[in-house]
Amino acid sequence: MSMTEERRLSEKETAFVVGIMRWGSENYRDFVWRRENGDIFVVLVSEFLLRKTKSETVDRFMKETFLRRYHTFCDVAADSMESLKEILRPLGLHNQRAPALYTISETLCKMGRAPTYQEILKLPHCGRYIASAVDCFFWKSRRPIVDHNVQRVFNRYFSLPKAVEIHKAEHLWRFAERLLPERNFVEYNYHLLDFSALVCRPRSPRCDACPIRDTCDNYLSGRGSYKEM
Repeated sequence: MSMTEERRLSEKETAFVVGIMRWGSENYRDFVWRRENGDIFVVLVSEFLLRKTKSETVDRFMKETFLRRYHTFCDVAADSMESLKEILRPLGLHNQRAPALYTISETLCKMGRAPTYQEILKLPHCGRYIASAVDCFFWKSRRPIVDHNVQRVFNRYFSLPKAVEIHKAEHLWRFAERLLPERNFVEYNYHLLDFSALVCRPRSPRCDACPIRDTCDNYLSGRGSYKEM
């Protein structure tokens, strides 16, 4: 993080960003959609499946099942809906996921190119988070990402108000963008997601392993004993 970025952030915000970056560089998780040679098909489908499913589960499913059968959106669009449902069945929610993924694949197959942020927003069951994630991780655009896990971290560390509908919570997205480094923003977003999954967990957060606990509102208020804010 540059000195310019440090000056525009508060001391607490700087401690957060620096702590996340340092922790993430030592605890990076290597998933199939994070590979440098990943394509839009792998990135978008993975982000689509990550909703309500753990990263490790989606990673294993993509490598062992999905990518052995499909390689492009056109491959998915050329298959039958019933076959797609059976492929997705082990992940659950297949009756909802299959029609949406089929429509996405048909649309992008006809488009014949990688979709933009605005085009992803119009796809079924995608929305702001997936559009932002693809724009950042595939297109390498400096764009924040906010899901329930990121909101939880912000709520605990900064005492930021919770939002029921995160995609409409402009205060969260503006704050996330404020923290986003000018460089290495892809890595920062990955590290923040990993941190929320491995350390600042929904239940039984690992405050003992948290590098930024000494400046965390929730930790300081409970002196090490977790309580929801």
